[in-house]
Amino acid sequence: MMVQPETRQMILRQLLVLLLVVLLSALLGSWFDASGLAVAAGLLGYWAWHFVQFVKLYDWLAGGRRHRVPESVGPWYRVFDALHRWRKATRRDRKRLLSVIDEFRTSTEALADAVVILSPEDHILWANTAAASLLGIERRRDLGNRITLLVRYPEFVGYMQKGDFSEPLELKLSGKNVRYLSLQVTPYLQGQKLVVARDTTRVKTLENIRQDFVANVSHELRTPLTVIRGYLELLQDSGHQAGDRGGEVLARMEQEAARMQRIVDELLYLARLEKSEPVRHVEPIDVEVVLRQVEAETRVLSQGKHQLDIRVEAPTLLRVRQDDLFRVLANLASNAVRYTPEGGRIGMHWYRKEGHLCLAVEDSGIGIAPEDIPRVTERFFRTDSGRDRVSGGTGLGLAIVKHTLERYDAHLTIRSQPGQGSTFIAVFPETLAAASGGSRS
Repeated sequence: MMVQPETRQMILRQLLVLLLVVLLSALLGSWFDASGLAVAAGLLGYWAWHFVQFVKLYDWLAGGRRHRVPESVGPWYRVFDALHRWRKATRRDRKRLLSVIDEFRTSTEALADAVVILSPEDHILWANTAAASLLGIERRRDLGNRITLLVRYPEFVGYMQKGDFSEPLELKLSGKNVRYLSLQVTPYLQGQKLVVARDTTRVKTLENIRQDFVANVSHELRTPLTVIRGYLELLQDSGHQAGDRGGEVLARMEQEAARMQRIVDELLYLARLEKSEPVRHVEPIDVEVVLRQVEAETRVLSQGKHQLDIRVEAPTLLRVRQDDLFRVLANLASNAVRYTPEGGRIGMHWYRKEGHLCLAVEDSGIGIAPEDIPRVTERFFRTDSGRDRVSGGTGLGLAIVKHTLERYDAHLTIRSQPGQGSTFIAVFPETLAAASGGSRS
């Protein structure tokens, strides 16, 4: 054990004092021929003085340290002086901490978002003013109550019981006026939780307006596009030769009109997807049947320029709609053909992994830059501004895949490196699996 130099000096001084007490007591006792008794009395006095100082310290500690720190001399002076300085520092730190807490409370009170602090058992420890209007939680009335007894929406109760707070919870509150809330729970310290609720009604309203606008415009464009394509076909049939300049112009116009028609159709399909509810209780379909259908279409699209590989390594009955699964797989496969050079490999793989059923489409194509991967499922996002137009893509295929999968609580995982190909994996929860006859390959 390391002893501080000051402590060592204090011990040496006390040993000298103790030796001095013994010598003086012995000298004084020799006058009365009672040296032993005098030394004993001296040692008792020395011990009694230290005992009194100890009682002062214990009394101050037992009294909750509300009174002034006792005063003394000798070694106890250093002890009491250290306690005095510690007390001053503690009070200073406490004032600083209280100031920080006051600033936190003042700032959270000014927030339009609801802020609620929960104990490890989900009891309410603190809430700001906005929590009353957004969640119905009154700070003075509801402290100590479990939050799930006050916010009793089944989605929220299940969210808290599940304990997975990686994604925020979106709530739709019905009533006189429909409201939308986004709740984010953040665990911290020893099991405590910070709940932040935000009113997203305005954002949802704007999103609905955008969806309606896109759907309405797309719907209105279908008729004039159909008329334009009809007249273009009529003009093409009117006698232009294959090498005629006018025939080339009409063919180009027909090509672009057809592409615009596909964009309009896919925008309308996306609008329907966004408005639709999650799919529940679907009769199972055979995934391998869909795989073979898409394989046949992919071979036609590839025109023999790519090597195709199909593998089925999991039970094939899945509770999804066949047209939804076909659209997901067809979009992924057509992308693979479009962006894989001639002679490349394209694989479609159905398998089970870590409690999920996975449908992967792999290719040895040009790949995607890491910074672009999070955005490739956005509408019209292009890693290369001209590439989709040249290849005939609409820029909506992966957005359709993403929204279609979300209807089944599934998601799309993307792994890719430039020049090393890409892997798109549709990950389905295993709850969608149905009993089947086993795996095939």
